[in-house]
Amino acid sequence: MEDTTERLVSQQFEHCKLVYNAMEKNSFEEEIVDPNANIPTETIIVWEGFLTNLFGELSLATPYYTSVRRHLIRMGCVEQMRRGGGNSTSKWRLITPPTEDLFTASPAHGKSPAVTRLRRVEQEIRMMNTRVVKLEGLVTGLVEWVGEHGRNHPE
Repeated sequence: MEDTTERLVSQQFEHCKLVYNAMEKNSFEEEIVDPNANIPTETIIVWEGFLTNLFGELSLATPYYTSVRRHLIRMGCVEQMRRGGGNSTSKWRLITPPTEDLFTASPAHGKSPAVTRLRRVEQEIRMMNTRVVKLEGLVTGLVEWVGEHGRNHPE
């Protein structure tokens, strides 16, 4: 019995990886804009589509849909930004790929807001680091330009 349970858990984890990877393959970056300053504050990874259709494309049986979706949410791998329905696609924020550690640490029932928040903060830190590197490059370029052109205009 324990061997069967382990296989089932392993199979569920593999399905989670398969679905996340397919979402990531067809994802895009989206900038979140601060409405007060009208400047981008964060870049996130987004997948938009029909999740049920994605399961069909991956040849996953319909009964896996709910458990895989719940596992991805509980692990803090994805966050639903917009619910789909009818002709409307759903929109998902991709936070972090599923790992065995996340899978085994996620609760069997209910959401894990602490894990989701942690993953979101980790992604925000990565994105802020990317922005800082870009800004440092811009500042370096400006300093070099000023050094070359200095005060070449008449006073």
